[in-house]
Amino acid sequence: MTTRRTFLSVASVLLASPVPVRAQRIPRIGYLLLAPRSDKPSLERDEFLKGLQELGYIEGKTIFIEYRSADWDMEQIPRAARELVASGVNLIFAPTETESVVIRQVTTTIPIVGAVTLDPVGAGLASSLARPGANFTGLSGQAPELAAKRLTLLKEVLPNLKRAVMLGAAPTSATDKAELLANERTAREIGVALQLMEVSSADDYVKAFTSITKLRPDALIAIPGNRMWAFREIIAGFAQENRLPTVFAFAGYVDAGGLMSYGPNLPDLFRRSAGYVDRILRGAKPGDLPIEQPTKFEFVINLITARKLGLRIPQSILLRADRIIE
Repeated sequence: MTTRRTFLSVASVLLASPVPVRAQRIPRIGYLLLAPRSDKPSLERDEFLKGLQELGYIEGKTIFIEYRSADWDMEQIPRAARELVASGVNLIFAPTETESVVIRQVTTTIPIVGAVTLDPVGAGLASSLARPGANFTGLSGQAPELAAKRLTLLKEVLPNLKRAVMLGAAPTSATDKAELLANERTAREIGVALQLMEVSSADDYVKAFTSITKLRPDALIAIPGNRMWAFREIIAGFAQENRLPTVFAFAGYVDAGGLMSYGPNLPDLFRRSAGYVDRILRGAKPGDLPIEQPTKFEFVINLITARKLGLRIPQSILLRADRIIE
């Protein structure tokens, strides 16, 4: 009789528990890095962790994060992705489209959350933004309609702007082509001649820089692209050395020494990514979660770079900046 009472008592506790015993295990997610793991944590990564904390996930306590890095070597990303898949994580977080595409090639079952995916449909990661399908979801970081705004800002800073070089990968997706067309259309309207320099590898940058030096344009425009991010300090350094004003889509390029940027706020995208992680860990299917667009944008100016270039930024433009580096 005593044994039966004990059994019923234990059973009633288990049945009354609102959370299954298995669900109480601490979740483990993977974080794939193109940059070295030993680097000082970026602002974006910090925002992602803050977003998790706001949802009750504390790294090392209520959630474990497995980091893998490619150490800036694009060819090592597949190796790092395979290691994360083999480690048995519940989900893999990808900062950009580059990592997302590689992870998707390694696994079609482990959920993937991308923070800044420029063209998820064109990259083959999602069937549509409203219903991605398969094992991917996250946020889109590209807004082609902002290309015209960036070029217009550059013209305001450089009233005598006549020739500019666009640096970026060959446009292959619909989003890439929309970005290029927006730049070309705006350039015609304000009387600026544009020339595209296609880059994807380190060798391409060497060739492009040599050509740009010979062309001597008035400014340099960077078309948003995942592979360009690893070269942001090199691009900014080249532009400063050759006294080329620059405009970018993301503030990280300006922090690296570029002149101006106008586009989506990356820390905000990383912070919002945590919400996707939470929903998937709670049982949602990534393919059912719509891919969201940027909602927060920022205009950043680097006055240190402006002084090096001998430029005076009009007060009317400085007043519109969300952040000024000086």
